[in-house]
Amino acid sequence: MNPTRQIKWMLILILAAIPSLVLLAQPGITWSADGTAYYKVEDRQIVRYDVPSMKTSTVVTRQDLTPKGADKSLALRAYYFTPGQKQLLVYTNSKRVWRLDTQGDYWVLDLT
Repeated sequence: MNPTRQIKWMLILILAAIPSLVLLAQPGITWSADGTAYYKVEDRQIVRYDVPSMKTSTVVTRQDLTPKGADKSLALRAYYFTPGQKQLLVYTNSKRVWRLDTQGDYWVLDLT
C-alpha cells in the first residue's frame, strides 16, 4: 500500500473513532458492570438508561440524596456503585487543592 493511501485510511479510522471517544468521555456517565446500561445524573437524581432500548428508570432519587435535616439534596460531583450495587459512594462539596478538586465530602448511601 502506498504512503498516501495509508495516511488516508488512518485519517478515516481516526474520524470514525471520535464519536465513540466523545460518548465515553461524557462527564457524569457511569457504565454498569455488565455493560448493558449506563447511569447519569439528572435533576439531582441518578437515572439508569438500558441499552439499546434507552428505557429509563430512577435508581437513586432526590429524597435518597437528601441528608436528614437538610432542605436540598446533595449536588453530586462524582459517584461510585459498589459491586452488586448495594451501596453508593457520593463525592460532593468539592474544593480545589493545588490544581485539582481533591477536597470534599464523601457520603455512603445504603441502597438495600
